[in-house]
Amino acid sequence: MTETAKKYTDLYQESQDEIAKLKSQLILYKRHIFGKKSERYLSSTATLPGQHVFDSAVFGVSIPEEKVVTSSSEALIETPRVKQKPVRKELDESDFEVITEELQPEMDTSLLKFIGKEVSMHQMLVDAKIVIKKIIRYKYQNTETGEIIMSKMPYRPFAKSAISSSIVSEVLVQKFVDGLPIYRQMQSWARLNVDFPYSTLSDMQRMGFDLIKPLYDSFKNEVLNTNYLQVDESPIKVLKREGKGGVHLGYHWVYLDPVRNLVFYDYRPGRSSEHPENILKDFKGIIQTDGFAGYNKVGSRDDVEQISCMAHARRYFYNALDNDKKRASHFMDEVQKLYIIERKIKENNLVGEQIISFRQEHALPILQALHRWLKEQGTTIIPKSSFGKAVTYCLNRWEALMSYCNYPCVAIDNNPVEGSILPMVIGRKNYLFCGSDESAGRTACFYTFFLTCRLHNINPKEWIEDVFNRIQEMKPSQYHTLFPQNWKKSFS
Repeated sequence: MTETAKKYTDLYQESQDEIAKLKSQLILYKRHIFGKKSERYLSSTATLPGQHVFDSAVFGVSIPEEKVVTSSSEALIETPRVKQKPVRKELDESDFEVITEELQPEMDTSLLKFIGKEVSMHQMLVDAKIVIKKIIRYKYQNTETGEIIMSKMPYRPFAKSAISSSIVSEVLVQKFVDGLPIYRQMQSWARLNVDFPYSTLSDMQRMGFDLIKPLYDSFKNEVLNTNYLQVDESPIKVLKREGKGGVHLGYHWVYLDPVRNLVFYDYRPGRSSEHPENILKDFKGIIQTDGFAGYNKVGSRDDVEQISCMAHARRYFYNALDNDKKRASHFMDEVQKLYIIERKIKENNLVGEQIISFRQEHALPILQALHRWLKEQGTTIIPKSSFGKAVTYCLNRWEALMSYCNYPCVAIDNNPVEGSILPMVIGRKNYLFCGSDESAGRTACFYTFFLTCRLHNINPKEWIEDVFNRIQEMKPSQYHTLFPQNWKKSFS
């Protein structure tokens, strides 16, 4: 009888675990389909919507009660400001070509006294246009020697084609910066009375890649030459040339140096741990990742320390709010305090040892208390529930989640690398897939440079067109001068 009772008790517990798992999945699916995408959270301890009461001594500054936390992800504390009416910004003539039109009164002004003039300005959009550049080289012959004398043909990056670097660069920027797929670009060019076939526009990507591939290989070494990287990966559909099925999932592995604002995309046909292992085989330092096990082999090396992302831990508890709001809210509230501390570090321009000292004094006690609380919850959770998964996720990685307190350059999360993936995700939604693994590799090259341009406020169109025109004249030892962070425009 005892064995039968135990059997049914175990069966009941298994069924309860499975029910909790299915409930959590149902809530998550409903949120994905019908709910908001934002993870904005208002603290359960707030006295007013979005308003927090914290001990001002925590930050070493006086925080007025009316200051409001406007975002749980940014934890930005700011005083209420009076909303001002928008004021029209004056136009700066130095930034644009100016077309002047002078108007005289429709009458005889010869007997009138001129007292001044009134100037008004407005912006106009002048459509882009395609022009044909015709190069005429005059030929001469030396009558004595018979030698033919003619001017040297000016350098053109794509000399075997009828298109110029300005057109190739525009096609690349439209696709990889503006997320405009090829078939829409065809419509755009058609409005300029240019009939570019789909194959021609697609081939421009290959032409551009072949020209700057040496720069891409050199830039990879530049990005990896650091001791702190944030790493993430994102899938992309790729057409299959052989075998069953139309597409397979390839992955863009993204490596970000958040200190120097450098991004490197590396395309691989799968999600195996061997891919980051190969790229990071010579790397020594800190990698910051999410919970994906594919990074664990690299992180287990003696010369590499793996630090986890607090934003991913927070996301698990955000997803558990519908499962266990009281306990999940407690974790969210405490993490929100950690982000306020990070905001205070930025506001006070702390550097180096000041950052470590400030985190050790203010963030570390919160983290230690959270760890004790998580261990207490671990004895009462249903493992397969969303709250149980959140607790388990954090307990398995807690030392790695706390480690950011020991380094001044390390961020509390790896949101910067996720932000560097977002433009690729937006583009992927538009053009849906890559035609081949080779095409996906070229895509990685262009995202590498265009996203680094974005981080350094560089015009990507000007940058890549200039690189096309200069790279073949440069030695590999000079390639670093063309990297976006070092680039100086050489044309008007």
